[in-house]
Amino acid sequence: MEKAIVVGAGPAGLVAALELVQHDYDVIVVEKAPRVGGLHRSFHYGPFTFDVGVHCFDTTDQEAIEYVLSILEHDYRLLPPRAAYYLHGRYLRDPLNNLTELLKLPASLLIRGLVDFACRPRRPWKASLEEFGRSMYGTSFYRALVQGPVEKVVQRPCADLHPDTAHLLNVNIPDHRLTGSEIIGKVIQKIRGAPHQNNGQRTEAVQLYPASGGFEVFVQKLAQRIRQRGGDILTGARISEIRCRQGRVVSVTIDGREYPTDWLIWSGSLNGLMRLWGLEIDGVPASAMILYNLEVKGTPLTDYLWIECWEPSMLMSRVSYPSSFRPENAPPNYHGLSVEVPCRIGDRRWTAPEVLVDRVKRDLTIMGLLTDATEVVACHIERIPAAFPILPWDYEQTIARAKEAVRQRADNLILIGAAAGRIGKMQNDQITFARRMVRQMLMSRTIATTVSSKESLVAWRATRRE
Repeated sequence: MEKAIVVGAGPAGLVAALELVQHDYDVIVVEKAPRVGGLHRSFHYGPFTFDVGVHCFDTTDQEAIEYVLSILEHDYRLLPPRAAYYLHGRYLRDPLNNLTELLKLPASLLIRGLVDFACRPRRPWKASLEEFGRSMYGTSFYRALVQGPVEKVVQRPCADLHPDTAHLLNVNIPDHRLTGSEIIGKVIQKIRGAPHQNNGQRTEAVQLYPASGGFEVFVQKLAQRIRQRGGDILTGARISEIRCRQGRVVSVTIDGREYPTDWLIWSGSLNGLMRLWGLEIDGVPASAMILYNLEVKGTPLTDYLWIECWEPSMLMSRVSYPSSFRPENAPPNYHGLSVEVPCRIGDRRWTAPEVLVDRVKRDLTIMGLLTDATEVVACHIERIPAAFPILPWDYEQTIARAKEAVRQRADNLILIGAAAGRIGKMQNDQITFARRMVRQMLMSRTIATTVSSKESLVAWRATRRE
């Protein structure tokens, strides 16, 4: 039985591990956190359940939908597409793809924006997020709809960021790789409300959420299936060494014990892998976040699942209602509010988040999400050290250099998840990519075995003739 070690127990790592045990591999999953899930875990405070921000399966990918349903079985609920943006004291429904929502913006911003849009600069060949945003929207719309939201979250100027950063944060900006005519076509499709195209077929987006608990139910079900098939999951574990011989990983040292392996699947931090090998290649940095999980009396004051707060004067970047994802996430006559406040590790927000509780309540009251601060009966604070990827303008080259370093050292080390450049992609994309990479691995192994068998047969026949 071939052995495989999978690093990282988020969705990508667990999906890869399950694929391997289903093909009779001896699998060990290594996770440095005390429990599986990574950013997809949930917090429980008595009868209240909160996720790490907003998590649900939101996809038009039929393969991903079928796989998720095969894991959840009947344990899921469909969510209505109800999200919004808060800007200039107004709520704009997501997506911003129709004139009705855009006309809710202040008249002064609309007038300035339309003038700037008519005079916007041409797009450079290799553009930062700032250059690309200005070339798409003009200066006024760029500042309000792109620069403000992005810089609030990642705590970096847009001039230093790659355009992909906007997609990670649900900021309405086209893919920078599209041509001008392709972008116009996408915009027209959105305005018309046309359904998504998936392999040439028209499909509607589906939003799924576990029915029996928080989002972590999905990763728990994956972990359960892995263990049922004989796989082992080591939580709270640390890797201290990866030994290679003749261009292949031969063993991994975990908590002081050396484990031989035939394959290493890495879904953990790319920075961590480079450090283990002593390479001077940085991975992708990340900004931190403070979660203020509030227990609130009464029912929610809006029908939104979550709200992206683009108002520059307010602390939070996003607010979500866990009980709108699943009513049982809060007891009767109560609801939860999960407030995401971006920060940097070591700054005032990170070291003393409790001093901002009153301001968080005040901002929620201004947004109309609380009628009075006294409605909050408890506030639970959670620190999330690596919440949002920060994509410098040259991040693609950085990841390419890291991949090449991996390829030169070991041809049996497979990168998936964020380590493979699937930075900030939705869970469904991570799942599909992890499964495809494992299938390619299995296929390459089958081909290699077949070739080896044929070579042995030819040699044996040659020996017989002699």
